[in-house]
Amino acid sequence: MQGRATALLRVGAVEVDLVHRTVSRNGEPVDLSPKAYDLLVTLMRHPGAVVKRGELVRAVWGYAENVESRTLDTHIGELRRRLEANPSDPRFVQTVWRVGYRVRER
Repeated sequence: MQGRATALLRVGAVEVDLVHRTVSRNGEPVDLSPKAYDLLVTLMRHPGAVVKRGELVRAVWGYAENVESRTLDTHIGELRRRLEANPSDPRFVQTVWRVGYRVRER
């Protein structure tokens, strides 16, 4: 079993406990669907870096990278609704047009 230090991911106000599969923002619990949780973990493993759409689709859903699916966009929307102070002006889950997404501390 991994030590406690490696069982937490933290970017800004968002923390993920990998052992208990829980998410909190500013210390408050956040409920996410299982796939939204997996998507968040994938993004938070690369804070500040752009993760390509194809990489996210492969990592979270197991699809080939060239598969076009709106499922990713739906789950990004869920993350924004649950984690952003203003989902229509996202600061944490950011879109990098025509490339992918990233999470940032601001």
